[in-house]
Amino acid sequence: DPFRMFAPNGKVWVPPVGGIAIAPKDPCDNGHIGANDTTMQWPTSNGAGIGAPLVDYALDRGETHNKLSETDKKRFEELVSLLTLERERVGEVTTFAIDHATCAEEVIAKLKEEMVAQKASQKLEAQVSVLYAFSDVLHNASAPVKHASSYRMVIKRALPDVFKMLGESLKLCGVIAKPPFMTRVLRVCKAWREWYAFDVSFCDELEDTFLGNK
Repeated sequence: DPFRMFAPNGKVWVPPVGGIAIAPKDPCDNGHIGANDTTMQWPTSNGAGIGAPLVDYALDRGETHNKLSETDKKRFEELVSLLTLERERVGEVTTFAIDHATCAEEVIAKLKEEMVAQKASQKLEAQVSVLYAFSDVLHNASAPVKHASSYRMVIKRALPDVFKMLGESLKLCGVIAKPPFMTRVLRVCKAWREWYAFDVSFCDELEDTFLGNK
């Protein structure tokens, strides 16, 4: 059914077959996403276009290299700074990203910058929340919005560095913090495999980078 996107007064549109949704809320996790769930019930690629080849000619034409206006840039920086594990916060970032798909390169670059900042401060939940934002934008790249599909390739290029940072943080984790941090990151990789976001080999490489196996 048609629905209004996450932000107040957002656009009303019909999601594609297969669903448009961010990571499911865990009923035992007080509004957080992906923390205690064991099945990761993400929508599959059936009819949603997630498993399509990673080709977007808009990238070749430079149509995703547009720059955000100063107002939009400040708004996005604010949304990113407010990221938590709560689905509403992740959804706000995703909504902005899809609405500004012609600026995909800059949007993803700013998410990557946030990961760098959170890695430097060793805030594990904050790093996971940024990873959830990457994943949620990726999941919604099948939205019927011009150039939204370009996020798949842009995100794919960013992920090796992102998982390298996550892996460096994993090495510094304490005994108590390490298991939940590892579980959350690996569940995201598991979800990507289940809805064919990338080749299995690419997901394997990301996991190996995270776990220090390469």
